[in-house]
Amino acid sequence: MLDAGAGAGAASLAARELFPAARITMVERDAALTAAAREWLPDALCVAADIERMDPFPPHDLVMAAYALGEMERPPATRLWDAARVALVVIEPGSVRGFSLVREIRDGLLARSARMSAPCPHESACPLAAPEWCHFAARVERSRIHRRLKDADLNYEDEKFSYVALAREPANCLPRAFYAGRGSGRG
Repeated sequence: MLDAGAGAGAASLAARELFPAARITMVERDAALTAAAREWLPDALCVAADIERMDPFPPHDLVMAAYALGEMERPPATRLWDAARVALVVIEPGSVRGFSLVREIRDGLLARSARMSAPCPHESACPLAAPEWCHFAARVERSRIHRRLKDADLNYEDEKFSYVALAREPANCLPRAFYAGRGSGRG
């Protein structure tokens, strides 16, 4: 699995739960975040590089970009897709802006023969028009420090996010090992 713009490795940690045997490559330009990622996932390969300038990306079965592409002037979605042997997952904030980027990536890659895996049940044009947007929410526990930093009273936060998962093959045709959390073993 390739985590592009990995930050401190939060998305890789979550993916590790689903794919415990996956070899993970995390690419992050910030040295402090790379050091934190090494602490969380010491067996992962951490590459200190800027994903806006990295070309080509090393091929991996699963390529993921979580909360990274929206920070860029020209997100490298096409180059990330080119590196994805099986699937690409893009996650951005669940806002009008975040969803707009996710929809743009979805539309562009479907035009390049990507196959929809989630969340859409179809590969047709998105029926939502601005100011509507598609998003989901996940409840995230806040630590005492997190509550203090956000000046928050609640010990949780409902994080809104938008995402798209695209694959080379229709979702029902992905290798069984991919669903079993083992991937092909090639990363």
